[in-house]
Amino acid sequence: MLKDGEKGVILQRDKESYAIAPHLTCGIVTPEILERYAAVARKYEVPCMKLTSACRFAFLGIKEEQVDSIWEELEAGLGHAVGLCVRSVKVCPGTQFCRLAKQDSMAMGMKLDETYHGMKGPAKRKRAGSGSAGAFPGAVRRDRPSRVGRRVRTEPPRCAVGRRFK
Repeated sequence: MLKDGEKGVILQRDKESYAIAPHLTCGIVTPEILERYAAVARKYEVPCMKLTSACRFAFLGIKEEQVDSIWEELEAGLGHAVGLCVRSVKVCPGTQFCRLAKQDSMAMGMKLDETYHGMKGPAKRKRAGSGSAGAFPGAVRRDRPSRVGRRVRTEPPRCAVGRRFK
C-alpha cells in the first residue's frame, strides 16, 4: 500500500484506490494535453476525473498497479497535492488575453511556479498573481498574492464602520 505523497498518490476513502493530480503550470492546458489526459483515463478506465481548485486534473479511483504506467503516459510532473509545500500558482490571463490587464501576469506566474512549486514550508500554500485590478481579488485570497506593477495591501481590510476584520 502506498502512502499519501509517495509516487504522487493520494489514498482514497476506500483505502484501496488512489488519486493522482499531475502538475499543470499555472493551470494552463493545450488541446494536446487534454487529449492525452482523456486517452489515459479511457485506457485505464479511470472512474472519475475532477478539475481541482488548484487548476489540476485529479484522476480518481485508480488502482495501485496502474500508478506507474499512468504517470508514464501522462508525461507530467507531480502536482504536490499533499504535504506542507507550495501547491499551486494561480494567475489571470494577463496582457496576452485580457483587455483589462496592464501587465504580463502569465509570464510572472510561470516564473513563480518554476521557483516555488513544491517548495517545502511550514504549511500548505498557494500563490497567485494578477495583471489587472479586476482579477486581483482572486490573488488576495491566496497566501502570497503578487500584483504586477503595484504594491500589495498587507493590512487586513476594514468593514463599513472602520473596524478591522479578524
